[in-house]
Amino acid sequence: LVDYTYPVVQFESAVSSGTYIRTLAEDLGKILGTGAYLSALERTVVGHYKLEDAVGLDNLTPEAVVKALQPIAG
Repeated sequence: LVDYTYPVVQFESAVSSGTYIRTLAEDLGKILGTGAYLSALERTVVGHYKLEDAVGLDNLTPEAVVKALQPIAG
């Protein structure tokens, strides 16, 4: 749970592929008897790629893309 300010709940979840977060929200609403839906969804990590390391549009060049796609050492 990141934040709860009625009626909005914000949460983070670490899940495997095939997890449907929109369905999770709907199911929680059914369990609570209130209904629920997502108003936003942000994927912050996919494999070893992190949102914080993404190349912004202002810096998008072929070289920046190649560098960003290099395997992580270690």
